[in-house]
Amino acid sequence: MKHFGKLLTRENVERALEHASREKPKLRKGTHWAILYKGEEFPPKEIARQAIRLDSNLQVSLKNYRTGGGEDELHPAYRVLGFQVVKRRHVKTRLEDEYKRIARLCFNIDEWKHASMPDGKSRNNHEGIYGYGHEEWLFDMEKTIDGYHYGFIEAVRINHDLYVHNTYDVILFTIDGRTGQRFWAGRVTAAEVITSEESNRVKAYYQKKGWLKQMEMEVKKIQASDNRYEKKGWSNYHGLDFFNVRFRHDDLDLTSMNVPIPAGNLLTKASRYEFLYQEAKWLLGYLEDEDQPFLFKSDSRGKNVDKKKRSITYFRPERYVQITALHKQISDGLAEQLKRHYGRTNVRCEHPTFLGREIDIVVRYKGKIIFYEIKTYRDLILSIREAIGQLMEYVHWKSTKRAHHWIIITQPHADTKPASAYLQYLRETYNLPIYLQTFAPDTSSITPLLPALSEKAETANRFYL
Repeated sequence: MKHFGKLLTRENVERALEHASREKPKLRKGTHWAILYKGEEFPPKEIARQAIRLDSNLQVSLKNYRTGGGEDELHPAYRVLGFQVVKRRHVKTRLEDEYKRIARLCFNIDEWKHASMPDGKSRNNHEGIYGYGHEEWLFDMEKTIDGYHYGFIEAVRINHDLYVHNTYDVILFTIDGRTGQRFWAGRVTAAEVITSEESNRVKAYYQKKGWLKQMEMEVKKIQASDNRYEKKGWSNYHGLDFFNVRFRHDDLDLTSMNVPIPAGNLLTKASRYEFLYQEAKWLLGYLEDEDQPFLFKSDSRGKNVDKKKRSITYFRPERYVQITALHKQISDGLAEQLKRHYGRTNVRCEHPTFLGREIDIVVRYKGKIIFYEIKTYRDLILSIREAIGQLMEYVHWKSTKRAHHWIIITQPHADTKPASAYLQYLRETYNLPIYLQTFAPDTSSITPLLPALSEKAETANRFYL
């Protein structure tokens, strides 16, 4: 797909610049760069669009051209034509950079892995008419193509041409339509905005696999549940791509999912689907208390408290669910790697233990026993929480010691440093022989044991005990 900078000429760019200087149309300013022309600054992408629209010799649609990659493709095109592209004057510095954003998702009570029922959904937008938003499957990580999961973010769609080919760190939030309460919804640390052509290819693949039909059946079930919805399945909304971003398993961080956004955060006033910058006014309360000492807070509510405010309740899902297909993929793939390393007779999956329970994987090595517990919750913290309880039970119930080492296995996550620090603290404080590894079944790649086995070798590349 050609870049629209190929359509620029000295004549049509000058025509657009003169028009912008004379008519003063409202143009979206460039974030960091500008064309310097007769002492004025003009936004490069907007001038390119104006140049193409005002050129009567060009009968083209920008939908057929790629418009991203300013510094790599558009700016050189201007310079070849003799125009000066410079850093904008008086640019306000963002929190870090252009590629850190915040976006709203439609409300979903099923962790955005399936289209969820009407509870909490908005009534005055697409989901209010058709019963669903196209973000409903954003975290359905069981559906991957060549290691990538493809999804949709409405805030990206609105100005797709400005974002295509760029990769963003996106913090997500949602709004419970019943109460107005905002919640954090997770984070994608590397969401790559894809072209419409790639979106169509992915859609065709989903159709071939039967995934798209499965998704539409979920939509029809929602529409049948409430008379206010149109009963047509997909809305076939004009100009909408089913997918506009892609990311990998380890780009997804759901630590913040379902954490309420506090009243002082200005997101409590935001309702539109905008691609906001990660500025301090929007980030208040975003996991900022994780490492703070416990502070007891007394109940200050007295007899004169506003009864209406006290009666408000906020919805939060009762618990996450594991990705069952992923659990089996990890179990099978990891077991094969362990068998190659320790020997096939020293590794067993679903090892029986007391009361009919089974341990995911058990390894026998040099007279020692290693228990592997696999957890595939989308939230790494929850996986660790659930695994520790089970491992304690498998190893010690009622009063014995059945294993010398415990290893928690999860799918890749965006950031394992906090988990490593947590397990290191548990090891030092309670002398627990516990570790964490992640395994990617699509590439059969396994990470080193965390935390590192030796205090003197914190970066030790050790995959096996």
